[in-house]
Amino acid sequence: YISLVSISVTFIGNIDNLLLGLMITDIGVIGLYKSAFVLIGSLISFLALSSNNVFLPIFVELKKEELEKAFNRTLRYLMIFAVPAVFGLIALGEYFIVLFYGYEYINAKLPLYFLSFLIVFSIYIELSLQLFSARERPKDYLSLLFFVIIINIILDYAFIRYLSSYPPIFAVAGVAFATSLSWFFYSIGLSIIIKKKLAIRTKFSVLIKPLISSLVMLGVLVFLKSWIGDLNLISGFIILIFGILLYFVSML
Repeated sequence: YISLVSISVTFIGNIDNLLLGLMITDIGVIGLYKSAFVLIGSLISFLALSSNNVFLPIFVELKKEELEKAFNRTLRYLMIFAVPAVFGLIALGEYFIVLFYGYEYINAKLPLYFLSFLIVFSIYIELSLQLFSARERPKDYLSLLFFVIIINIILDYAFIRYLSSYPPIFAVAGVAFATSLSWFFYSIGLSIIIKKKLAIRTKFSVLIKPLISSLVMLGVLVFLKSWIGDLNLISGFIILIFGILLYFVSML
């Protein structure tokens, strides 16, 4: 089962590029999608300590009642950093693209906006899968993973086909939206299976405070961007630090 899960995860991580390569003649836009995806993946790796199985030994030792409490507490602290990262990318994503890749990749900001939601979904999914690993039940979510792969393929194909008459970057943005939507379905499905199979309830209320504070931060960052105009490295860094401080003050 673990081998099937590993193969499936590898497949779902590359199906977007495969369909874009098969259905879009402009290969350059695939590079834009890949650059946005790599940027998101790097940020996820930095934030998601669970991807390195940090919490797995702890989950293995806990009893059922303690496991639910530890899971939701861990989820709460991870979301405190993951949710503002999403809205920070939405506000300043194009500047990160220019900083890491150059102005030639500025069009990657459109798929980046949609892919940014993967930060929250991926962290939740990684943490949830460790619950099944801790209880040695990886097969419980395997059918859901297969279903998500099928949904992802259908959505990718539909968006690419529907947006093929527009500039290719719109098809790439459609694929990014389809990917985030598929991982949203994956997250919801996992929460249902966790409750049904492991008797552990996910407290999504932990998202409320980070979400409200992130919206406050987003509004202020958008206002500052429009007020200052073109940002350079120094002004962009100052705005970023100000946004982070504003978020945590709002949380408090």
